[in-house]
Amino acid sequence: MISESPEEARACALILERESPKPDAEVGRILALHLPITATDAIARVRYGGGLIVKGIPEAAAAEIARDLGEIGVRTRIIEADRWGPVPRGRRVTWLSLEGDRLRARPGGPAPGSPPGSPGSDLLLPRDQVLGLALLGAAPPPPPEPPRKSRLRSWTEREEEPAPRLGLDEALAYREPVSSLLLDCGTEGSAGGSEIPSLSPRGAELVRNLSRHGLAGMRFRLKLYSSEHPGILRLEKDEIDFSCLGEQKQAHSLDNFLLLVEELLDFLPRAWNRRSAERFLTELDPRIIHSSKEEEAQNFDRWMLEWVRIERESGGPRMGRMP
Repeated sequence: MISESPEEARACALILERESPKPDAEVGRILALHLPITATDAIARVRYGGGLIVKGIPEAAAAEIARDLGEIGVRTRIIEADRWGPVPRGRRVTWLSLEGDRLRARPGGPAPGSPPGSPGSDLLLPRDQVLGLALLGAAPPPPPEPPRKSRLRSWTEREEEPAPRLGLDEALAYREPVSSLLLDCGTEGSAGGSEIPSLSPRGAELVRNLSRHGLAGMRFRLKLYSSEHPGILRLEKDEIDFSCLGEQKQAHSLDNFLLLVEELLDFLPRAWNRRSAERFLTELDPRIIHSSKEEEAQNFDRWMLEWVRIERESGGPRMGRMP
């Protein structure tokens, strides 16, 4: 068993290879054999590690764990621990255009008189600089606590203030979860966001699946990982201007988001981490892309950006140019 000390915490980290399988339970149980933690804690560490297996152990110990993981088909790589650092926020993008061999992205936020590359100025990225993508469904926010029942009071007690009533969005999200997705505030021409645009059969099936699995409040996010600045482009379904879809644009933002994901997959045929997005579009099962913790998404960003850096440092061919 390996014990981690402050001196050793600066040594090495063990991360997954990009195309390696990651059976969380099996990896966690092997990790628990080497570290002074329980199997339950080790499995949770792997599940939410986003590609990180362990950090802060000497190289010999990392090699031991890598050898045992290799016996069950899990491929890993040893890196310096200090490479696993803070994640740049990247850029929030509200509009995309796929133009030949380049991608034009428009960051959100006003930027009067701002220099090129700042929010509001278009970013132009060659296709071969976009190495990976991630389609994520962020966990819905917890429902508001129900108002407490009033107890009997004597006439000398002050009357309790009534519990605040839920707003329309909250009421729909927590009392009628399916309707909360159908009520699309981002739809053009809606009167105060009160109209319910029609969904395509695919969109309607996804809404049913979201409700069935208790994920009706899921927030859909798409991230693109670039070898150049800004590193990460972040798109939120409810913030995207879908006019970039042109004549394909549908009445509902959920359908438009699915179409945009399809277009990006076609545009980036060899991008890393495509499989989960492709499987989600085929099965329409939100559990495939569900990210239950923000920590998990941040660690995944770290892992993807580390592989972007490894690719850049190796000087190898970029994914867009591979045969």
